[in-house]
Amino acid sequence: MNQLNEKKYYFKRANDHIGFWTMWLAMFTAFLSGGTVIAVILGLVQLNTISETSKADFILKFKESFFKKEARELMDIIDKDSLKFVLSKDSVAHFEYKTNDSVSVISAYEVEETLLDQFDDIGLFERHGIIDIEMVYFLFDWYIEECWQNKEIQKYILYERENYGTDIYRNFDYIYFKCRNQFLNNNDTTKIKKH
Repeated sequence: MNQLNEKKYYFKRANDHIGFWTMWLAMFTAFLSGGTVIAVILGLVQLNTISETSKADFILKFKESFFKKEARELMDIIDKDSLKFVLSKDSVAHFEYKTNDSVSVISAYEVEETLLDQFDDIGLFERHGIIDIEMVYFLFDWYIEECWQNKEIQKYILYERENYGTDIYRNFDYIYFKCRNQFLNNNDTTKIKKH
């Protein structure tokens, strides 16, 4: 019977050691899991900061490329409501505007390249989360609104859509309405002319 008690004692000691090591491994695993969770959270915070910095850098570079002399001059013509869409006899689209006593011509390509394509790109970038609506609203809203609301620009966009597809400048439409919603949501009652 003495041997039976001895076996029980050894089993009990072995179970105590197994329990100890099991508990120690469980605590170590919990510690590692907690550390992993903390590391993931810190990584996500850093990625978010990098993402916001990248967005800001991107929009500032876009702003620099947009605010060139040609864009400012064209926006001035649009702001004065001097731009007129013209379709020549041979169906070539262009714009005209008065300067002093003469009429100057701007190709439709130049208006597209200088303004419309830029605004369409801004809409695309915002739609895909590359830039934020707050950035767009703060930097480009006045330009987007002035251009989109211009009747001659709308005539040209309609002409393009009738001839080349209804999705032409759909991102320009999108960003215009998104900026309008931003304006309404901010209860912004003052509109600052930004040129």
